[in-house]
Amino acid sequence: MGGSTFTKASADGAPTLYTPRMTPKVYAQLKSTCIERLQEVLPDHQISALIEAPEKKDYGDLDIIIAHDGPVNTMELARHVGAHGLIKHSTGENQSFSLAVPQDMVRSVEDRDPVIYQHRHKTDTSITENHPPAPLSTKVYAQIDVHIVNTADYDWHIFYSSYGDLNILLGHIVRQHGFSLTDKGLFLRLPEYDAAKELDAERTTPHLNIEDTLGKLFLSNDPVEVMDFLGLDPSRYYDGFTTVKDFFDWLSMSRLVDSTTVGGHSDQPSTKTSAKPRSLKRPLFTSFLDDYLPKKFKHISTANGTNSKEVVACETCKQPVPSSIPSRPVLHREAVASFARKSAYTDLHTKLIHTISNQEADHFLKPIIAKYSNSTDRKKIGEILRAMQRWVGVGECCGKMSVLEEPHGIGESQLGRLVDGSRREVVLRDEAGVEVWVKEHWDEVKGIERQRVKREREGKELKEG
Repeated sequence: MGGSTFTKASADGAPTLYTPRMTPKVYAQLKSTCIERLQEVLPDHQISALIEAPEKKDYGDLDIIIAHDGPVNTMELARHVGAHGLIKHSTGENQSFSLAVPQDMVRSVEDRDPVIYQHRHKTDTSITENHPPAPLSTKVYAQIDVHIVNTADYDWHIFYSSYGDLNILLGHIVRQHGFSLTDKGLFLRLPEYDAAKELDAERTTPHLNIEDTLGKLFLSNDPVEVMDFLGLDPSRYYDGFTTVKDFFDWLSMSRLVDSTTVGGHSDQPSTKTSAKPRSLKRPLFTSFLDDYLPKKFKHISTANGTNSKEVVACETCKQPVPSSIPSRPVLHREAVASFARKSAYTDLHTKLIHTISNQEADHFLKPIIAKYSNSTDRKKIGEILRAMQRWVGVGECCGKMSVLEEPHGIGESQLGRLVDGSRREVVLRDEAGVEVWVKEHWDEVKGIERQRVKREREGKELKEG
C-alpha cells in the first residue's frame, strides 16, 4: 500500500484517488518541489520534510512540517502546491491536513481549488452513506501530510517525528525509568502518579481521576538538551544515518539502554494506553528490541522470550545481570537539576499529593454521608461533600475535623488529611471519629454552604441589576 488516507476517503462526484508507494527518485523530486512551492507562499517560515528511516526502498507518503504561529490558509497552500484532493484532519492552532498531488507534480493550467474529501468512518454511517466508495482514479497521485506547529515547537517536532520509529523507541526506553516522551517534549513522571494509577487499576471500583498535567513534569523540548541528558550524540544524529544499523548503534549508546532494555515491550505500565499495540506493529521497534539488542548483549538470555518481562540472566553463570543504569530516584534528581526544574517539581509534587489525598478522602466520605443523611441521591450526596470541601478544616497532625469560619477556595480542601496513604492500602486515619463527626455536622455544613451560595447569587444579581 501507499498513502492510505485517500483510499479511505470520498467526495461527491469524485474518484477515489490512487496513491501508490513511491520510488526513492519520485519521492526525492516530490519533496524538493513541494517544499519549494510551500516556501513561495510562506517565504519567512521554516519548512522541512521529516527524515525517513534509513534503507527504505519505497515511500507511502511525504510528511511536511511548517513552523507557523497561528492558522494558515489551507486552501491557498493546497492550491499552490497543485493538490487535487484535500482532507482536513484538525483545525485551529496546530493544523494538520493531507494533500493528494500528481506524482509528477505537474500543475493544472487553471488555478483551481482541490476537492475536499472526507474519511469514510465505519462508525459514522452518515459519511459512508453520503460519500460511498468511488472507482479509483486513473491518474497516479502522491499523499502529502502537512503539519503546522508553533515556531517554538518546530525543532522538537522534527526531532520527535523523524527516522520512522524513533519516538516509539525512545518512548519505550525512557518510560521504563519514569519519563515520558511526547510530541510536546520530555516529561518526568512523578512516582506517586504512577503508583496511584496502578493502584486504582487494581481496584474493583476505581475512583481516582488524576490529570496527566498533575503527574508529568515538563523538562524540555530542546532536542540537543534531551539527547545530552539521555547520553545520545546530537552531532551524530544531525549527520544522519545511512543504514538501520547506524541508527541502532547510535540509539543503543543511550545511558538508559543496557541488557535490561531487551524485550519487555508487551508488559508496559498501566499509565501507558495506546502505545503498546501501535509499537508492536512497527518492524523497526521490534527489530531493535528483539534482534539488535540481544546480539549487542550476547551474554544475556531471556528464558521466556523477549515479550515477557523477566530478570535477564547471564548464559554462563545464570545469575541476574545487574543493570548499569542509575535508579529511577537518581535519574529523577539528575533530571530536575539538569533542566533546572527543582521549584517546578516541588510545586507539582505538592499539588499531586494534595489531589490524590483529597480524592481518596472523597471516596471514603461518600458512603458515610449517604448513611447519615439517609440518602442515595448522588446529587444530594455531592452537594454535602462539596460543602465539606469548603467548610471543613482538618488538623494537619491530629486529623481532627472542625467547621471553619471562612470557606476554602476551590481546590483548597483539607479533607485529604483524613486519609493515611503511607500504606499500600489507603485507609482513613480515624474512621470511627470521622463517622461521628459527619453524623453530627453534615446538615450544619450543608446549610452554611447554601447560605454562601445564596449570598453570592444575590450579590451577582444586584451587581448586574
